[in-house]
This record gives sequence, structure tokens and C-alpha cells, in this order.
Amino acid sequence: MKRNTEQRVDRPLDAVIQQYGDENITARDFANNTLILGSPGSGKTSGVLQSLQTGALTASPQMGGLFNTAKQDDLPSILKPITYTGRRDDCIIINALGTYRLNWLEYARQQTPEGSNEAITVLEMMRVFREMVSKSGAVSKDPFWDNMVDKFILSSVILLIYAKVSLSIKKMIKILHSMPKNSEDTKDENFIARSEFMYYLNLALDNPDTKDNDEFDQCVSYFLDEMVQLDQRTLSNIVASIHSNLFPASIGLMATLLDDVESNFSMDMSFDGKIIIIDLPSSVYHEQGNLVTSMLMYLWQKDVMKRDLSLNNRMVFSFVDEAQLTINKQTVAFSSVCRSQQAICIYASQSLAAIKVRLGHHSDHLLDQFINNCGNIYMLSSTNPDTLKLFSDLVGKDYEMRMGFNAGLDSGNHSANASEDYRYILPERIFRLLATGGPRNDYYVEAIFVSAGRIFAEGETYLRVVFDQKMLER
Repeated sequence: MKRNTEQRVDRPLDAVIQQYGDENITARDFANNTLILGSPGSGKTSGVLQSLQTGALTASPQMGGLFNTAKQDDLPSILKPITYTGRRDDCIIINALGTYRLNWLEYARQQTPEGSNEAITVLEMMRVFREMVSKSGAVSKDPFWDNMVDKFILSSVILLIYAKVSLSIKKMIKILHSMPKNSEDTKDENFIARSEFMYYLNLALDNPDTKDNDEFDQCVSYFLDEMVQLDQRTLSNIVASIHSNLFPASIGLMATLLDDVESNFSMDMSFDGKIIIIDLPSSVYHEQGNLVTSMLMYLWQKDVMKRDLSLNNRMVFSFVDEAQLTINKQTVAFSSVCRSQQAICIYASQSLAAIKVRLGHHSDHLLDQFINNCGNIYMLSSTNPDTLKLFSDLVGKDYEMRMGFNAGLDSGNHSANASEDYRYILPERIFRLLATGGPRNDYYVEAIFVSAGRIFAEGETYLRVVFDQKMLER
């Protein structure tokens, strides 16, 4: 696949993405992260997201980036602004029936910073995967089991690296079920002959890099000393726990697209202006699609964080629809640093409650951190009380003068009074009544927009914006 050769571009942060009257919202502004919140049918995708996507695709200098689909009919909607801007040839579309593959474990291994440890880099990604499999970010109440899973992943990855074979979950599962269960197994010729673990161990021992190597020695000790000393009941429980954590990555779309495959594209191609579309909508592929989407996003985020801007400073973008399906702790951490790496990240979700459920353990603190990291927020029609309260809080409060007048008709007495009340600038009912697009609203969607540190016309802290769902057709 042809890649662009131009790496440095001029003034990438000054690219105009949106223009609301006299207000220009640039790539510099959107690099602060953007959150789009609204109930289903509020116009998040067809109104706000489509406008931001079109703005990013038409911006100069040209950007590359990442899209995901959440619903079955999202791909044509995403391709519409791409085709409109003449960038269809820049697309890499990843779907269940296509030919694009990425060996996720090997890709993560290659992302290891100089001087760091490859096995630990892979383990960090596997922890995110396990978080996504749990569906709620939950962790075990007993850290013993999590530690056992971590130790096996580290040891099996180290073994495969020194055996000089490609990393895969399938190989790790074979190692799990063929490793010695007691000290007698290591002396049994039949066991040695048919054991996948012993096969990889012998390959590794032939590697001169394993001589006087503390890392490899610890790996061997884990399998041949620590595990064989456990009683069979404990060992069986540990094996079952490890298998349950690895198995979801060895079947379905994870196996087809990411595990034990030959890579034919890379997530960092977006740095050269490529547009990567992950077309695995949750409405069709459910958790399988969410897992693949989440892990590809994770790898893209890691690429962004390690990018050397002195060599490649092109702005990149990530449009995440129905973010509550793919958000995780790594997403929150990434939102803290993506600005400095010149990445525009835009998340659309139905409510705070949906994001909170996905983040799970310590979700209150993580959700607060994530919202704090979003410098731009589009607020659309919603019926969720917590979301509506957030909307009013974000716009803020101000003093309002209230006048009162009393008159006594019989006595002729009268009085007047004045008071200042500290009230919400926009009460919750304003957000409930925002236009949601469709024929009833002539296909116009309304949103209240706030941006950190920005004062709009007439000194307001917010801007009421209208988006045209038919903007590419009128």
C-alpha cells in the first residue's frame, strides 16, 4: 500500500475545523478532546459528528485518522464526507469479511520503547483486553488470581520471544495446557515429545541469547519450579482462571483479524494521512466487534503517544461513536496526553451513566478525570437527569436580578423589592427541548457548545449551534 512521503506540514494546529458565525474552532481547540452527549435520536451522529468529520477531512493541512462504526448503516454515513472531500482512496476499511489483518501481540511488542521490556508492553495491552472482556472494568476481589494470570502471560511471552516465533494467544493457550503439572512430567519422554511447551522451551534453549539471561531463567523457573510445586487442585484452578482470561482472544473476530495472523497494515499509517475505518458495528457483532475495535484503538493510541513530532507533525483524529462501548482506563489516560501529541479525539455517547458502567471499578474518579480532560463539549437533547445536571453545571450560573411589587387595594399601601438570585444560566428544560433533527425539525439539530477558557459573543460561556443533517445533500 502506497504511503505518503511528506512527514512535516506547516502550521497543523491552525487548521479550521468548524466555523460558527465569527467563531473559528481550530485543530488547536479540538486537540483538547471533545465529548458529544445526547440521548438516542438526538442527532449526535447525523448532526454534530458528521459536521466535525467533514471539517476534519476538508481541513488543510490534510489529516489522517480513525473512525469506528456503531450501527449497521454507519459505514455509508462515514464514507459520505470522505467521498465528498475526494479522499476515498485514502481509506483502509477493516471488517469481518475483508482482507486486512494485524497481529496485535506482535504489533504491541514492536511498540516497546527503547530500553523497556517487550513482555511487559504486551502484558499492559492484555490487561486492557481483560478489562474489556469483563465489560465493566471490574477487577478480582482476590489479587492472587490476577497476579497468576499476569505471571503466566509474562512468562509465556518471554518463552515465545526467545523461541523466536511470533506471539499469539493460541500458542499461549497451548503452552498453558502442555506445561508440566508435576516434576515427573519433565522426565517423561512421552510428555516431552508431545508437549508444545517443551517444543518452545527447546527452541529457546537453542537461542544463544538465553545464556546467562536472568529474564529467561526466571521464565523457566516459573514453569519448571513454581508451577510444578503447586498441589493439583490449586494448579487446576489457576489454569482454569488463566484459560478464561485468554480464551476470548482465541476465537471469533479476535482470532480472525488479530491473533496469529500476518499483518498487512499498521495503525500509524494514519500519520501519513490514511483513514482507518473499523467497520465492526456493535449492533451486528456485539462484544466481538467491541473487543476488536477497542484493541485497535488502543494500539493507535500507543502509536500516537510514542510519535516523534520532530519527524512527523501531521494532525491525526479519532472519531469514536457510541464511546460507552469501547472506553476503558487507557482511553482516560490517553485523553490526558493526546493534546501534546497533536491528536484530535472526539467521543460521542448517550449519557454519563453508560460511560460509568463501562469504566466500572473507581468509575466516579475515572469519569471525573475523563470529563475534565474534554475541553470541548457538545450538549444535545437528553432525558437523563445526571447528564442534564452536568449540562447546566457546565454552562454555569450567574446572578439574576429579580423585582417584586406588592399593593394593598383596600389601604392603598404598596411596596417594591429587589433581590439577586444565583441561578443556572441555562436550566435543564432548555436542553430537553433542543431540536433533534429529522423531518419534524427540517433535519436541523441543535446543540449547546462549551469550550474551556473560551468566551463567546456578548460574553457568554456557551454557544447555541445548529447542524444540518442534509449538509452534504442540499
